[in-house]
Amino acid sequence: MELAFELARSGALTCRLDKTYLHSSYDPEREAKKIVGTALGERRPTLVILGGACLDYLTIEVRARFPGAMILSLQYSELFRGKELTKAGAIRYPADPSSIESFLDTFIDEDAISGIAFIEWPAAAKAFPEEARATAKTLRRVLDRLSASAATIKNSGKQWIRNAARSFLLVESLALPPAEKTCPTTPIVVAAAGPSLDEALEVLLPFQEEIHLIAVSSALSCCLARGFKPDLVVATDGGYWSRSHLYPFAREDGEKFQAEERGIHARSSLSASQSAPFSTLASPLSALPSAALSSRIALLPIDQKAFPESELTCFLGSSIAIPSGGTVVHTALRLATAWTQGPIVLAGLDLAARGIRAHASAHAFESMLLSTAGRLSPFESLAYSREIPLAPEKIPNSSWRSSRSLSSYASALPNYFADATERIFRLFPSPVELPGFLKIEKAALGKLFERRVRTKFDLAIRQAPPIEQRKRYLLEQIILWRRNANELLVAIETGGAALAILRQAADKPRSLELFRAVDYPDWAATRRAILLGGDPRPAARSLRRNTEEFLEDLEGRLLS
Repeated sequence: MELAFELARSGALTCRLDKTYLHSSYDPEREAKKIVGTALGERRPTLVILGGACLDYLTIEVRARFPGAMILSLQYSELFRGKELTKAGAIRYPADPSSIESFLDTFIDEDAISGIAFIEWPAAAKAFPEEARATAKTLRRVLDRLSASAATIKNSGKQWIRNAARSFLLVESLALPPAEKTCPTTPIVVAAAGPSLDEALEVLLPFQEEIHLIAVSSALSCCLARGFKPDLVVATDGGYWSRSHLYPFAREDGEKFQAEERGIHARSSLSASQSAPFSTLASPLSALPSAALSSRIALLPIDQKAFPESELTCFLGSSIAIPSGGTVVHTALRLATAWTQGPIVLAGLDLAARGIRAHASAHAFESMLLSTAGRLSPFESLAYSREIPLAPEKIPNSSWRSSRSLSSYASALPNYFADATERIFRLFPSPVELPGFLKIEKAALGKLFERRVRTKFDLAIRQAPPIEQRKRYLLEQIILWRRNANELLVAIETGGAALAILRQAADKPRSLELFRAVDYPDWAATRRAILLGGDPRPAARSLRRNTEEFLEDLEGRLLS
């Protein structure tokens, strides 16, 4: 294919690919105005993504309409590298080493999701159909993920902050993170709670002495029911029902377990070399706290680098940094790859439902359904009613089903582990593909685990700082959060230079995270008004009032 340039009748530059014009041969500028007008209508986006802009008359038109909007360009062909008439804010070409997804993730976050528009140049989509389809598919996946994240922040942000502050005050025993590669060649099994976990644990039973087991909280009951006591349990969910997965921690099943519990919590102080028992949980402070569990669980805090976890875990003096990856499996797998250079076997990682089952048996939600089942509402009917809406998309030629959210998780997860995929294996995998993760058959497990030296998986524990010290520190933090938030919002309300204030806010990212969590709609409206030259004061006043009320309530609940 050859790209040829010529002047249109209007005098503007146009181009064609062989005999096909990619811009109007009459008036490319007028063509761009029409395409932008049709695509946007009355919308006023703060971020515009261009697909196949070619010579990029689109950027010229978008900038004229929305001077404050950010523009990203996804070119469909290398032929236009450096040929654009103007430069978008950032441009990605097909031969660039970064993927479309990582490019978009660099520039888009939850703040922008409510003000994004996509404009595709129609001629480019016809000339480069494969690149256009791949771009559209990836963009939809990224926007789905960000929309889900924004919705979660909107619905749960305040609860996460309350959870983190309450967990900070409740924790009694802290597990110290082991050094990286503390188990140099020991195999680690990561147990997720998918339907295939039942059969995976059955074939793993003979290898209990060769492996360490990290279980996500929703897989804990299933593991215990089959005779596996995890070396570590991982929980990240801050929702109310997540507590049901951790009930096995609270039971006193057997003299040995009771003795271990008494051995930890009967002392007034704990030796730094004391090993944590079965009751060890790796979790961010924002996960759902429990006073009953905190008195008997040694907590390994996970710092997801989100507000307010970093500030609080820093004071505790014991944490491991793992940014959020959207699923608890991501966190568990991060721990596994950090602690061993040996093989890692994923059991129960299906990211799909099989029949009417989305989880392994002995799952906490299964017990809830069984407790409500009866002659007129059998378990199978209740399970069907619950699971089918959650995974409505049938996977061809199988009994498995998926959903857009599950597909989004599946596409994102392998990206985090590109440097370790040669040693990550899936046992009894569902049809959902995880590129780079290897499949392993039952017969190959013995060879995978043979001649491995099982290093002891001990987590040293110690007591948390005294409660009065933690209360004083939390009060100091709340005062700091309140001051920083007020400074930014009062400046906006009193008519300060709005864009300069937004840049100042970017220098105080914790305030932005507080705004998102407390009042996402008003923060989005404030930000959008600033970027588009509107009046941000009404939304900023509402945001300041709601932020102040939330912090007063937090202080009153926990520190009065």
